Amino acid sequence: MKYAAFKLAGVALSLSLAWTSVQAAALRVAADPVPHAEILKLHQKNRSQPRSEGGGADQRVNANELLASGDVDANYFQHVPYLKDQEKAAG
Repeated sequence: MKYAAFKLAGVALSLSLAWTSVQAAALRVAADPVPHAEILKLHQKNRSQPRSEGGGADQRVNANELLASGDVDANYFQHVPYLKDQEKAAG
């Protein structure tokens, strides 16, 4: 929890950089319904031309698998211990 502000700032910076690029395609983001997808929707309302598609990831669907398969462009929520566990489980 103590790194939550740092994580949020990193995600915000990443999304901002993606939106400032000349690429017109929407950024597809895997996000938990609460609070991540809600934050993406709020950000879209405040932009004149939203360029993200924040999809709420189903609890049965692994956001890392969606990212690896190319179904999404970014995984909103991630932390190192979870990623390492996923890497071990996947081999």
